[in-house]
Amino acid sequence: MPPLVITAYTLRHLLMCERRVWLDQHGDKTTRTDRAQVGSERGKLHEQLVSAAMFGPANPVPAVSWDAMLQATRDLMTHGAAGIQGAAFERSLDLSPAQTVIVRGRVDWLRRVAQPSAFGKWAYEPVEIKLRGEPTEADTLQLDLYLWLLQGLQAVEPSGWLWLGRDEYNQPSQIIEHSYNEDRLFTALERACATLAATSALPIFLASHCDTCHWQTSCKQIASAGRSLAALPGLPRQTWEHMQREGIMTLDHILVLSPQDLQRFKGLGKSKAHDIYTAAQAIGTGQPVQRNRLPDAAWQPGMMLDLETCIEGVVGVPWCFGWQGWEGQFQVAIVDAFYDDARLILPDGLLVTIVPDSDAGWRLFAAEAEANPGPIYHWGSFEKGVLRATAPDEVIDALDDRLHDLNRTFKRTFVFPVRGTSIKTVAPYLGFRWPEGTNAFSAWDDYRAWLLDSDKQALARACAYNRADVEAMALIRRWMIDNHADLSSNVVE
Repeated sequence: MPPLVITAYTLRHLLMCERRVWLDQHGDKTTRTDRAQVGSERGKLHEQLVSAAMFGPANPVPAVSWDAMLQATRDLMTHGAAGIQGAAFERSLDLSPAQTVIVRGRVDWLRRVAQPSAFGKWAYEPVEIKLRGEPTEADTLQLDLYLWLLQGLQAVEPSGWLWLGRDEYNQPSQIIEHSYNEDRLFTALERACATLAATSALPIFLASHCDTCHWQTSCKQIASAGRSLAALPGLPRQTWEHMQREGIMTLDHILVLSPQDLQRFKGLGKSKAHDIYTAAQAIGTGQPVQRNRLPDAAWQPGMMLDLETCIEGVVGVPWCFGWQGWEGQFQVAIVDAFYDDARLILPDGLLVTIVPDSDAGWRLFAAEAEANPGPIYHWGSFEKGVLRATAPDEVIDALDDRLHDLNRTFKRTFVFPVRGTSIKTVAPYLGFRWPEGTNAFSAWDDYRAWLLDSDKQALARACAYNRADVEAMALIRRWMIDNHADLSSNVVE
C-alpha cells in the first residue's frame, strides 16, 4: 500500500473541504482545471518584499527534487546559515500499523537563533509571511505543523512567528508569536489520515472557497449532471447535512416538497426555505424565477456608482470613482496628487477627471449626485462601507441615505439558474462580458503603472474595468424592470 502524504496544504484544505483533500491524493488529475492565481502571485510578491526588507540576502533551498531539498535544508542548518528560504522537512507518522504516513512541509523562512540544538549552539525558528492583516485558523495549524517538523530534526522546540501585512517600508504590520498546540495538530493529522484512507471522496458541497480549487469545474459538472443539492446556491451546510441524513439528495427531492415542508430542516426559517425552493426551481428548470415583488425604490431613475480602492499602502481608500447618471453617460474620476491638469483624454477617447485625493473625489461625486436626485445604485455593501470609512462628513450626510444596494434587491426579487449573486456571476448570465483579462487586481496594477510611468494605455484599461462594473449594474437593473411583469406569475407567495 503506497504511503499517505500529508502536507501543510493538506491541513489548510482540510479546514475547508475534506473532499478536496481526498481528490488531491486519489482523484483523476486529468479532470483538474487551473484556477486563477492572482491572489497567489500577490502573496508571493508580498513575501519577497517583506523578506528582502527583514532578512536581506537569502539562502534559498533550490526546488529541484524533494530529496535534494531535504538534503539542502539539512546542510544549510548544519552550517548555521543565518536565514533559510523555502526549507523542506519530512517526518513519518505512526498512527496506524497498517498504513505508512509521511508528513511534509516547506517553510517560508527559517531564522537562526541562539538556542542550543542538535546542530550546536544555534537552532531555527519558522517564520510564515502572510499578506492578510489577521491570522486564520489555517495559519495557526500550519505553524503547529512546522514546529513539529523542526522539532524532529533539531531536537528542540523553537518559537514560531506569523508576520502579517506590510507597511510603507515593507516591514510586517503585525508580528505574532505562535503558541504550539500538539493536541490541535494531532487531531488534524488524524482527521487527515482518516480522510485520505477513505475508499471514496466525500459528497460534493459547493462553497465560496471552491472558487480557488482546481477541482471546482469537475465537482460542478458532477453536481449538475446528478441534479445534486450541491448545485443549490445559498444552501447552508447544516441544512445540507440534515437533508443528506434524511435522504434528500437531489433538486427533484426538493421540488416535490413545498416551502413550508422545507422549514423542518435545520437552518431553514420561512424566508430561507422560500429562497431554497425558488433556487431549486431556477436550477431545475434552467430559467430565472421571481421571488418577490420589485421594491418601489428600484423603479426610480438614479445613478450607478462603483469604486476601486487601494489594495496596498493606505488600503481601502478609493483611487477610482466611476458613475453613470440618468442619461447613461459614464464618468470617472482618478486620484493623482501630482498630475497638473484637471482633465485627461485617454487613448480610447474617455474623458477622465483628475482629483488630488479621495476627499476631492467624494466631493466631486456628491456634486454630481446633487444634480441627479434619486437612488444611487451600487452592488453589495462595499460602496456604503467605503463611503462611511473614507468620505468627508458632509458627503456622508448627503449620500448615505441615498445609496441603494442593488445586489440585495436582486437577491430578494429574483434567482438565476447560477451559483452566487456576485456581479461577475449575474451579469454574464445576461450576456455581459468584462474586457478580457481585467479584474480588480489588474486594474490596481494598471493604475500604479499610470502613477509611476504616466502610462495612458494602462489607465485606459483600469477605467474600462470600472466602466464595465457600472454598465453591468445598469444592465441588471434594466433587466429586472423589463422582466418583472413577465415573471410575476412565477412569484412564490
